[in-house]
Amino acid sequence: MKITGDLERMEEQYRLYPVTIVQARYSGTYEDGLWCAFLSDPDTVPEEAFSDDVTCATWWGAHAREVGVGDTPDDALTALKRRYTAGTIRDFSRYARGN
Repeated sequence: MKITGDLERMEEQYRLYPVTIVQARYSGTYEDGLWCAFLSDPDTVPEEAFSDDVTCATWWGAHAREVGVGDTPDDALTALKRRYTAGTIRDFSRYARGN
């Protein structure tokens, strides 16, 4: 029984790889939190999420449900896991920047 639980946790961690957690550029104005967790490598985190005000507001308006956000890095990761389970996040590492 314990082995099954351990395997399920390992499988969940593997699905949530890679994860990049970064501080929000606008302190939650558009992001709704201080930290953002993306299902992506650091080099594939969308630049628009940290761009100028208009671009950032537009990007977060369209993609907020695809990113885990929270007041701490742990909160952002927990939100990412919750959104992953709900099926609302996107693996940004599979897409070119700007998409």
